[in-house]
Amino acid sequence: MEVAKRHVVVGRHYNVLVPGGVYVLNYWKKADSLPFDGNFAKLSEALEVCGVPATLLHLADESAAFNPYLGWPLVIRYYWSPELHKQNGGDQGCLLTLPLGYCGGWHGLPGERPVDQPVPPIIGRAYSWSYIGGWKSSTEKLLSAMRPIRGGYSQTNTRGYMPLSEMHRIMESSTFCPTRVGSVIPDTCRFYEGLESGCLPIVEESMPGANRTRYLSTFYEMWEQQTLPLVRGIRWRQGPRFSDTVHTLSGPWSTATGQVQATLDRIHSGRPPVENEIGAWQSDLLQWWSEIKAGSGLFVRSRICDLQVKSMTPLQNR
Repeated sequence: MEVAKRHVVVGRHYNVLVPGGVYVLNYWKKADSLPFDGNFAKLSEALEVCGVPATLLHLADESAAFNPYLGWPLVIRYYWSPELHKQNGGDQGCLLTLPLGYCGGWHGLPGERPVDQPVPPIIGRAYSWSYIGGWKSSTEKLLSAMRPIRGGYSQTNTRGYMPLSEMHRIMESSTFCPTRVGSVIPDTCRFYEGLESGCLPIVEESMPGANRTRYLSTFYEMWEQQTLPLVRGIRWRQGPRFSDTVHTLSGPWSTATGQVQATLDRIHSGRPPVENEIGAWQSDLLQWWSEIKAGSGLFVRSRICDLQVKSMTPLQNR
């Protein structure tokens, strides 16, 4: 966001029109409620009437069934909604949805592995799997399926919250990191913390009883087209993709445990071809995630720069 440092308006300052500015909604404000917020509605209307190019960075844990972003030429958020994506112009429209990412403070912890040092190899990790996180009905289903697999570790916040440094250490010592759905949508920070730790992730794709099937798959099918060409060039499809590297779960957790156990048995067999195969899986996963992060930064930067160039054009010439 360096390109916009001079023009950032945070919080509730709805009465300031800044051409090329980035407005940050950094408090709890669901998209469903934005059209009913009188001040926000006035700002959206003023931007549309005056033709002022501006960016909305919307940070909230929510989903919305209708379009709350009318009047905004560029909106950045981090919860994928196919409905909002379509309503705001699709892949070439004004709405950018970023990967959710890991929680604040995940890097820079005391005693942490330096960023330029590679993650520990997948072979030889202390735990076959680990789950650390909140408790809900889907947590019990996940743990019931995973507990028969020996060598795992689990802790939920019913026993109190684990220090971030300890969670970091355990995940970097785990082979698999199963990730249940979030509270509102399937995406959750734990998936991305597993990627940062070099774990082999298993992620749920849909909310129980909901129509949101293949949530992460459909998001990354869209996002890879936007970002990977900026890193890989025109042959971007030839490298690792989400569909190749991340095990997604659309059915019960029990459907994943057989594959997990079979993979662990092959790892413990110690045969070099297996080590090479599992090591290549981790390597492809880390490459994909690194390139997604790099491409996301380049793509968002270019969109904000384009908007700021427009902001330099006198309003009467637009």
